[in-house]
Amino acid sequence: MLDHNTPSASITVYVNHGGIGFSVGRDGQIQIPTEQQHQPLRLVSSLDGELIAAVEAPACGWDTDALSQALRVRHHDIERCAPVDAHLGGEWIGSTEV
Repeated sequence: MLDHNTPSASITVYVNHGGIGFSVGRDGQIQIPTEQQHQPLRLVSSLDGELIAAVEAPACGWDTDALSQALRVRHHDIERCAPVDAHLGGEWIGSTEV
């Protein structure tokens, strides 16, 4: 039996924000690598690699709220172009297929 109070216990949960599914931690926050927090958000077609949208990071860096807001604004483009992958800089962080 997995003890969820054990710090080493790992659970992967996926949450959808604006049509993109993300892995979230126990705190419900999107897992954003520290080195990617100030990189632009890039939405890319999974089929042909076409750039759908690029969004500069907020001055304070990306967090769950900022990513959710940026994706909500682009929800129709994400639906129209699905499947879509989300990247911060060169790092994949989510997809419509998750």
